[in-house]
Amino acid sequence: MTIVLSLYRITAVVILLWFLIPTNVIGQQRAADSQKVMVQADEYLNAGKFTLAISLLDEIIATDSQNVKALTLLGRAYLSAQQFQEAERFFKRALNIDERHVDANLGLAISLMLNGKADEAKKYARLALPGDSTNVDALNILGEITAGEDDIDGARRYYEQILQIDSTHYDALTNLGVLYQRAGSEGQALQCFQKAVKFHPKRSSAYHNLGVLYSVIGQLHEAIVTLNTAASIDSTNPKSVRTLGIVYLRQGLFGEAIKTFQRAIERDFFDIESRVGKTLGYWLLQEYDSVLREINDVASMGIHFNRMELFLANVYFQKKDYERAIEFALEDHKQNPSQAEGHYLLFVLYRLKGEEERSKDEFKEASTIMEKNPKASLFFSINNYFPSTENK
Repeated sequence: MTIVLSLYRITAVVILLWFLIPTNVIGQQRAADSQKVMVQADEYLNAGKFTLAISLLDEIIATDSQNVKALTLLGRAYLSAQQFQEAERFFKRALNIDERHVDANLGLAISLMLNGKADEAKKYARLALPGDSTNVDALNILGEITAGEDDIDGARRYYEQILQIDSTHYDALTNLGVLYQRAGSEGQALQCFQKAVKFHPKRSSAYHNLGVLYSVIGQLHEAIVTLNTAASIDSTNPKSVRTLGIVYLRQGLFGEAIKTFQRAIERDFFDIESRVGKTLGYWLLQEYDSVLREINDVASMGIHFNRMELFLANVYFQKKDYERAIEFALEDHKQNPSQAEGHYLLFVLYRLKGEEERSKDEFKEASTIMEKNPKASLFFSINNYFPSTENK
């Protein structure tokens, strides 16, 4: 009996000691476990495994609904998955607990900006700025929003403020370069893009932007070398190869353009812009049967590209098949009644057929459009598809 009682007393003491463990020790263990899960979730986020990150973070929130860091990470996960409303919801939940939380304010600002809510985004980006205004991510968002409002000087000041803090900041150098280029200050834009390449030599987009600018200022050799470098760094994206094809088109190197667009298509079979560029190359070489073959290939994929009927109308006009040319020009007219090129082509076609009244009507329509919009064109050209070579 004595032994039994002794065992009972020992068991009772153990149980008692368990209940007497300080709650802060248990809380610390839970916090440590949550921290490990959040580190794993962050790794999933960085690897683009958004669903796995969301699943882990949901588990934390289910047992700790006040965990600001987990709520903010969950917002980031939904933001990365481009589910902006869900991202907003979790960032706001985090801010209801800690309204000054920098990452939550910043994440909410990005979500709102991408969801087209610029005014709200600006408010939260400013809340993400500490007292000394050194949060470059918040300044960058404010710069992008301000540029979107066409306040170029205001945006430039934000980017220059970032560069005072970090002279190598990629987004600030790039965005400032784009602003200078659009303002016609190519020399200043060139300095920004060259610095971006110098400080970020593994960024394909840095070389892409510089290559585009070289093409704009007429430095063809530099443009070709730089765009090829961009394409070699990012060996799967067709963007820089396609841009090089456009450069060749504008330089009148149509055969080289066709080969280059084909390189882009080999990277992305459904790169419609490159397919259109390749077709334009054949059109400029006056190889109209090849043009029709390329357009048929696109159509067989179930794809309709912009002004396709106008393209076909011009091809059949060049082949002197005026009936088919009118057929496609009228179809384009239905879809684009306010575009001058279609009216002008119908004016020419009706005139060739001797239909003077219809010809005059189309010429009048084309003239009216040109009066309202002096930048409009009467003629089908490369500009129908590639209006300008510009950084974005």
